[in-house]
Amino acid sequence: MERSRPRHSGGTTMPRWATEVGACLAVCLIAAAIRLPNLQTIPRFTDEVREVAPAVDIAWRGVRPLVHSDAYRGAHWAYLMAGWLRLVGSHPAAPRLFALLVGTLTVGATYLLGRLVAGRWAGMLAGLLLASAFGHVVLLSHVAWANHSTPLWTTLAVACLYLDRRPSGVWLVAAAIAWGLALSSHPSAILPFAGAVAWWLTSSSPRPQLRRPATWLAVAALLAVLSPLLVHNLSHGWPALTEATRPSQPVERHLTLACYATNLAALHRQLGRLAWLGSSAEPDDPATTAHRGTADRLRDWLMVLPGLLLTGALASTLLPHRNRPGKPPVGELRSSGHPPERPDQPPGEEVRSAGRPSGTPGKPPVGELRSSGHPPERPDQPPGEEVRSAGRPSGTPGKPPVGELRSAGHPPERPGQPPAGEVRSAGRPPGRPDGQLLGLAGGMGILVLPAILYSYDNFYDMRYLGFILPVALVALSAALARLLRRQPVAGRLAAAALLALGLVSLASVRAHYGREHAAGRTNQPLLTAADTVARTVVRTGGYALVDKAMRPIKLGGGGDPTGAFQLLLTLQRTPFQLSDVSQMRWFLQADASATFCLIAAQSSLATLGTEFPLTWLHSAAGWGVACRYPPDAAAEAAGLSSRPGTWRTATGQTPGSPATAHAAASPPTGHAPTSPATAHAAASPATGHAPASPATGHAPASPATGHAPTSPATAHAPASPATGHAPTSPATAHAAASPATGHAPTSPAASGPQG
Repeated sequence: MERSRPRHSGGTTMPRWATEVGACLAVCLIAAAIRLPNLQTIPRFTDEVREVAPAVDIAWRGVRPLVHSDAYRGAHWAYLMAGWLRLVGSHPAAPRLFALLVGTLTVGATYLLGRLVAGRWAGMLAGLLLASAFGHVVLLSHVAWANHSTPLWTTLAVACLYLDRRPSGVWLVAAAIAWGLALSSHPSAILPFAGAVAWWLTSSSPRPQLRRPATWLAVAALLAVLSPLLVHNLSHGWPALTEATRPSQPVERHLTLACYATNLAALHRQLGRLAWLGSSAEPDDPATTAHRGTADRLRDWLMVLPGLLLTGALASTLLPHRNRPGKPPVGELRSSGHPPERPDQPPGEEVRSAGRPSGTPGKPPVGELRSSGHPPERPDQPPGEEVRSAGRPSGTPGKPPVGELRSAGHPPERPGQPPAGEVRSAGRPPGRPDGQLLGLAGGMGILVLPAILYSYDNFYDMRYLGFILPVALVALSAALARLLRRQPVAGRLAAAALLALGLVSLASVRAHYGREHAAGRTNQPLLTAADTVARTVVRTGGYALVDKAMRPIKLGGGGDPTGAFQLLLTLQRTPFQLSDVSQMRWFLQADASATFCLIAAQSSLATLGTEFPLTWLHSAAGWGVACRYPPDAAAEAAGLSSRPGTWRTATGQTPGSPATAHAAASPPTGHAPTSPATAHAAASPATGHAPASPATGHAPASPATGHAPTSPATAHAPASPATGHAPTSPATAHAAASPATGHAPTSPAASGPQG
């Protein structure tokens, strides 16, 4: 990058670095403002519980995993999320705020890359286009998936390769670290990494590069970042290969030429949807008409055009660009600010200052290059001697040999510097065209992904193309910058068209939010119910039971209400237990003096409502929230019910009375299930136990299992998985024995679930 020079404006001085930082911050703030609305509500919770669970274990349980929730992804994202949770605290909004932060930083990295390739205005255009990109706003910056950090790492890696110009190779090592983080976040990062390696090997002679110490430092840094992932897979027989190709993965297993062509067209539709046009209406949207369906079908095919535009921009970077009229040919150097060559100027004519005619007395002959202000050649100076500052004799130590051309003040040749006489801009490696790195990094994804994946129509599958979008938008902005220099009128029209596409993208975002709210596909019912349960548990000292029967209720992206409540209650530090209907029945019968909040499917609540007095707190499609209060609190709880009346047993007897206070055996096993007091989480794989939370003294329930770890104070052992028996606690020896097993269940009143 250029040296920092003061910029004079209205009598004030502004350093260049301040201008750059201000422009980058402005783009990032615009991106954050666009992404903040509906951050917690749209889209509905996916399988984010699997992504956040390792971070929770790292932050509060002392677990130190080598890999993420899958064996083919490293744990770096989980460690970063854990640090974020420790910084902002355990709150249901924390994971998606972290996704917002990652998405905003990706926009900043896109500005940086565009600035390096084609200048500040091209960088701002690329950053603004990504800031308004539909898929990057509503999906990649909202859902807390590790894969959504892949575009950030790949964009930073490409930018570091552009900055690699120093002999120390600091930026090359930084690029290697960024590539390692990208490869750890998702296997799809292999494609841009392969493109970058191909660019590095083919665009210059590899021998000088291999002799650089920085090259081997970069290789060591890459292996160091990937070492946890490699160690885990080497020690477990490469489970990554099995998990990455399991039947649930959208891997193309029957590749033919027709399949590849179909996947390639679908990829371009998905790329257009990701960049600007947004998703089509879904079948369960309200007020779907034949006209709207026809428009959506046309929209699906029109989405190919924006995708082809981005592909064309990437392809254009691989083509040689002719010098625009008035620019010197490759290898010719002219001082900045000099006018273009005259049409009547012969090839190879001297490079001179503006306004000085050729052949002026005292000027150098044709073909000689001299900086302005230097005195004419001395009579004893031999032809072709080096160009140097006035007063410096030829052959000064540290100066280049005769015939070498370089700018004043530059050091002598360094390893990897072009041979004498080659002219290039600072920071650009010899023989490496500016845009080829963009074309290879993004083009590898467009060409190879259709041969690997087949799913490009699902809204959530946009994430597989996330790494293509930033480099494609930078390539598009660079092409526009070239057009503006050659044909200003056409360039302005193209810039206006791109800005109009950005407005279309924002309109698509707004329309998508409107459809989701109208169809009820938001997280608001889940957030409201979780908050109600948390407040009720804190107020009454009760427990929450989450029904496993809610798993078939799909929220999209692999999410379901069971997993969503696991995530929300864990981050709210609310004790809960995953249960089925029979286990919930046992809990309600085992302790009549405790308050239980049931988050269950409608069918489960209907079954339990015929046996117990349940007070409804919340109702949604397919599931609901109800509470069983102790008899002395029933009158107070009646005012909280959103439905009139309560449910009682078929005999009219309240199930907390002595007649029904005995624990019933679980029908599936014949044994009494473990009470919430001892239904603690599985021990941490790293430590063998889950440590207590510093804030509460108890460890929160694990989002992966829904259990809280065993409290040392209670010393109550959970039920054995092999036998299903819960040992009798000395404090609960009064509990009635289970008819099926003869074992007395542990009373929830004696020791509540920790968390």
